[in-house]
Amino acid sequence: CICIDEKGKIEDVNLTAAGLIGYSENEILNKEFFTFLLKNEADRFSRLLKLSEKNSEPLSGEFKINTSTGVLIIYLISVPFQHKKYQKTFYKLFFNDITEKKKYKKIIDESEKRFRLMADNSPVMIWMTDADNNLEYMNITKLDFLGKNLNELTNEGWLDTRHPEDKDRFLKSLVESAAERKNFSIEIRVKDRNGEFRWLLDSAAPRFSEDGLFAGFIGSGIDVTEEKNFRTNLQKSLMEKEVLLTEIHHRVKNNLQIISSLLSLQSSNIKDENIVSMFQTSKDRIRSMAILHEKLYQSNDIHEVNLKEYLYELLSYLIESYSQSSKIKLNLEVSDIKMNIEYCLTLGLIINELVSNSLKHAFKEKKEGIITVELNKNENAQLMLTVMDNGVGMPKNYNLHESSTLGLMLVRTLVEQHAGSMEIHQNGRTEFQIQMKYDEEEIN
Repeated sequence: CICIDEKGKIEDVNLTAAGLIGYSENEILNKEFFTFLLKNEADRFSRLLKLSEKNSEPLSGEFKINTSTGVLIIYLISVPFQHKKYQKTFYKLFFNDITEKKKYKKIIDESEKRFRLMADNSPVMIWMTDADNNLEYMNITKLDFLGKNLNELTNEGWLDTRHPEDKDRFLKSLVESAAERKNFSIEIRVKDRNGEFRWLLDSAAPRFSEDGLFAGFIGSGIDVTEEKNFRTNLQKSLMEKEVLLTEIHHRVKNNLQIISSLLSLQSSNIKDENIVSMFQTSKDRIRSMAILHEKLYQSNDIHEVNLKEYLYELLSYLIESYSQSSKIKLNLEVSDIKMNIEYCLTLGLIINELVSNSLKHAFKEKKEGIITVELNKNENAQLMLTVMDNGVGMPKNYNLHESSTLGLMLVRTLVEQHAGSMEIHQNGRTEFQIQMKYDEEEIN
């Protein structure tokens, strides 16, 4: 504290004030306080004293003073009083050093200015709330979108811009985000300056004070109306196409069934067993395709087929188709694989040919038998197919690659189309081993 008279002469000073200024008490006493003020501060200080005396009340202000170590910024309070001895006005000056505080405030103010400049020029809508969800800040981008000023959006006003059906969802997200201390994103409808509701993707993060108390949210929003409408229209279009494609699979299956029925009708009047067998083989091939289209028609995913389900139904049909195969058992060992229709059709035709061949020829001299179909994929993007039976076996000098039967020629052609290879082994049983390459989009 420093005591000065009406002319500014220092009559008394305590150790704290002297230490702040950086001089001893003797060096300060009887000097005018104005001498410690910067030149441009003296007039303002003089006006403060006169106003303080006139109003007979304390007045305050910030001033820059020269000290022994440099310039300081002080916060000063002037308290006028009547000196009993001299019967005139004196002033007690109470002050403290706020230099560092002002420095930090300047840094904060500049940071705030940069933030607002950046935020107001951002295409993204930015907002900030306090702990009670009252709006503290909203950038120009969001205000322009809403067609409102900040004063119109105080308290509940900013929440009321949301669609009535979305407001509770948004508030629930705020509560859960604050409780779990997690960011959130939500698509909501907000009324724009024209009174139309548009879809915004609002994202926000909870803020917390240094002592861990919830302080509010800082959030942003982008207009996703066009994107959402595009997604909706695209989804609608995809659904329509899937309905159409499902119907196509259904009609293809029915048409294949009609062809199969016509072949049955045609073959019923034929006595030659070889020709009847050819008709049956054609029907089996058609049926392998019809089952595939039926599976696609019944599936929720019309683009992929569950291979195990498809093969089980195909092989069950083949065993039932041959009267002599009533005691032939099927052993199906297939990994959980899904594949597209083109690859599945190829595989179905290959297995159909090999299993049909076993059913027709492998068990002529046996009443019972087992046909095993194994299918897996390896790390080299290859399908490993094994079809084997414990029937009578192939002729000793049989050459797979010189076979002229239509079925095996079809199998070789289909395998080669997929850069595959095929081998046959006989060791008390007949075993076909096939490897075929595949692409990622063909098999999952």
